[in-house]
Amino acid sequence: MTYSEQSLCLHPEDGCPATNEISRLRKEMAELEQQIIRDPLTGLYNKRHFNSVLTTEMERTRRTSQPTSLILADLDSFKSINDRYGHPIGDLVLCHAATVIRSVLRMIDIPCRYGGEEFAIILPATPLPIAVQVAERLRIALKSAWVETGKGALAVTASFGVSSFKPGESLDTFLQRTDEKLYEAKRKGKDRVCADTAITEPEACCDEKGTAHI
Repeated sequence: MTYSEQSLCLHPEDGCPATNEISRLRKEMAELEQQIIRDPLTGLYNKRHFNSVLTTEMERTRRTSQPTSLILADLDSFKSINDRYGHPIGDLVLCHAATVIRSVLRMIDIPCRYGGEEFAIILPATPLPIAVQVAERLRIALKSAWVETGKGALAVTASFGVSSFKPGESLDTFLQRTDEKLYEAKRKGKDRVCADTAITEPEACCDEKGTAHI
């Protein structure tokens, strides 16, 4: 309790309505702050927070030369899941994917629901080769964790695009480069990771067997 809060009560050690109210208001403010930056369905950060944090990390890269990498992930054939099982199961799949994503990432990584069935993961201080490895771990973890729908277990896969920020480019350009790699993964058969530069060779794409194609 601060000095100003103590001054509101003659005997603060016995409890005080004023300080109790202040504590309650602080708790409500903290909860509201989380609601502003969180996606209500998955509990991941929302797109608004994603844009704010990514801009900050890009600026950090400009100042310190510490790399910032980005993963965009899109659940494969999600529309068919909604059409076959219904939207409640679709929501369950989204929550399942969010749980898997959180289980793989480090504390400093920022997982977000980018929109619909698409997720974005900001990887601070992470070079591209490591980001590709993280995306591959995410791909395998998601594919390996089946979702129980009540109508049978459902396997869920995702396609991934990975890139690292290049100082001098804009937020939109960075996002566009990563998005292009995501759609390349879709075009090449889904359930794979594509990056603008692979670990050893440029323009590589790893398929569901982990094999790099140049």
